[in-house]
Amino acid sequence: MGGTYGGNVVGCAAALATLEVFKDEGIVANAANRGAQMQASLRAMQAEGLAIREVRGAGLMTSVSHEAGVGGAGISGRVTAACHDKGLLLLTTGAPMFESIRFIPPLTVSADEIDEGMSIFRDCLKAEAASTVTLEVGTAAGSSVREKKQGL
Repeated sequence: MGGTYGGNVVGCAAALATLEVFKDEGIVANAANRGAQMQASLRAMQAEGLAIREVRGAGLMTSVSHEAGVGGAGISGRVTAACHDKGLLLLTTGAPMFESIRFIPPLTVSADEIDEGMSIFRDCLKAEAASTVTLEVGTAAGSSVREKKQGL
């Protein structure tokens, strides 16, 4: 008896073999350790004052969010594009209020690869901050308004 969801013998054998590899190679522990490493690095960037509102995630599925007013609208797309140019592939998501960048590396990622990815991300965030200049503009009432301008 078989079917797509019938639990056939070949499918069950493949699933058991996969679970055995996960156990033998410490895949789950690696995902937990590399996820903690990545989140610690992202929180350090947040503490440095880079444009990160929040770091969240479970294991290797991690994201950072930005407020649209911090770094300007579209910051996630600009940072993700800059990371792509340096070989780091990330995913964006977001609403008008908050923009997010998702990190989803492979379960077998190494500590050195996490360090390399975080270095690229940090460099791109810093470059984005350097390209966003805050100007003070006088108003008719004598008060000032702060504006962020890209690419000045």
